[in-house]
Parts: sequence; structure tokens; C-alpha cells
Amino acid sequence: LIKAPSAAGIAFCLTNALKDLSHILVCDLGATYFDFSLLSLTDCVLAERAVGTSAVDLDASLVRFCLQDLRERFNVDVSGPDKGEALWRLRSGCEAAKRKLSQ
Repeated sequence: LIKAPSAAGIAFCLTNALKDLSHILVCDLGATYFDFSLLSLTDCVLAERAVGTSAVDLDASLVRFCLQDLRERFNVDVSGPDKGEALWRLRSGCEAAKRKLSQ
């Protein structure tokens, strides 16, 4: 068995004509993890150079970043107890952005 990013990298290499590409970094952005694989392509041989997993809550990290950015740039705080709907919309937007980046 191989990690999902490695499988995606192999599929990418098999379906695309890769002439000038020598290294491929494939990332898998899950809700509570971040998997990656670094693949190299030399002389029609695809090799897995590095794999890794980080137990980072990416959704929560994106929300924290956006909350800080909103405070700094617009002086807006949507994290208070009376801001439930705004925080829910921010979380939904962050998850949608992560999914869009993963496509």
C-alpha cells in the first residue's frame, strides 16, 4: 500500500507527458492531517523520495489565520459569543477554500 499523495503523483505521471519535470510534490489536505509525497522522475523511473504526515487541524488553522487577518486589516472580530453565524460562515468558507485548493 502507498500513501494517497504518492498514488496521485503516479497517476499524474501516467496521464501527462512529462518532459521537463523532474520533481513532483503532492499534498493531501485532510481535515485533521496533512500528507505529502515528494517524487522524482529520472529516465522514466518514478521514485518516492520522501513522504510525511502532520497531524495539523488545517481547518482550524485556516480559521485562525482568517480571524487574525480580519482583525488586523479591517478591525473586525467575528469570534465573540454573539457572532455565531459569522464564525460559522467563516469556517464554511475556509473549508470550501481548502477543498478548492485540493482539486
